[in-house]
Amino acid sequence: MNNKPTNKTIPIVLSSDNNYCLQLLVTLMSIVSNRKPTTSYSFLILISDDFKEEYKSIINRILKDQKLQEAQFIAMGSSYSNAYVSAKHITTTTFYRLSLPELLNEDRCLYLDVDIVVRDDLGELFSRLKDDQMIAGVKAASYYWPPDSLKDRAERLMIDRFDSYINAGVLIMNLSLMREMNMTGRFNELLKNRWNDQDILNSACYGHIGILPLKYNSMTKYHNEKPDSYDSPSFPYLKTTYSRKEWEEACKNPVIVHYADWEKPWNDLSVSHSALWWKYLKMVDEYYPCLENSFVELTETEAENAHQDDPIYLNTLVELESIKKSLSFRIGRILTFPLRKIRDLLK
Repeated sequence: MNNKPTNKTIPIVLSSDNNYCLQLLVTLMSIVSNRKPTTSYSFLILISDDFKEEYKSIINRILKDQKLQEAQFIAMGSSYSNAYVSAKHITTTTFYRLSLPELLNEDRCLYLDVDIVVRDDLGELFSRLKDDQMIAGVKAASYYWPPDSLKDRAERLMIDRFDSYINAGVLIMNLSLMREMNMTGRFNELLKNRWNDQDILNSACYGHIGILPLKYNSMTKYHNEKPDSYDSPSFPYLKTTYSRKEWEEACKNPVIVHYADWEKPWNDLSVSHSALWWKYLKMVDEYYPCLENSFVELTETEAENAHQDDPIYLNTLVELESIKKSLSFRIGRILTFPLRKIRDLLK
């Protein structure tokens, strides 16, 4: 049975430290900009202690202009400071979601990473969680390859079969069922195994995991702006994880684009859907002047290292060149010239 709320505010949870504030603002801007008038959101933002008050004010100004209630911020202190982080582009803030059953007094919520862009209203997505499911998400395709590794992966996670492993960057969470089954205690037990939070969620919630269509978490690591990637020998696991129809729909009209890889659009223009991220950064710039500095940070070296014949890179570069030609950008370059020279000397 589907638990489909109508005319109800959707609780959305984001988490960030001070280093990812700009990415959080881009994600937030994309969410509220694509909201239908009949949909309402409330935001809970889990933050590290270094999160600046300035960013809280900017977030609430954006929400006020969208006629949405102010965000609630919860400082997580030293929570998960000893958690195991398996990759450099992942921080301990991702573990904050494990505390949500106790932190958020809601039946369920939508958790989103802040390296995503939302392209549509989230009401339909939020309605897809079934009553007997603890979490729902999109399958993490690369984890299903090679096929002969699945038995060992299932044994490591202490689950019967490796058949419902999902990416944790976009999650619908059934908080009431999690509280009923004391999942917070289970999460804490699994933390002792030095697992990442995605493994913990997939292990603890096994048997109660819903699978969402790929369009709700279209991951750029699979080159999701190129439909022919489905047949590429570089991604053999796409055919075994998603149907061709599901893949083509996610390429053509993704609801959520997830920059789930080492390469990110703010430092590599060849990343799939990079122009989309910069589009929302430009909208953020109206509240927090950041566009010029972000462009400066996208150094000439980065551009030279990008794939010069890649159409994604070229299309994004065309859009960013229009920013470079603007009067405000040229003024910003002049004003920041001394600081940039000092920075270069210190490298």
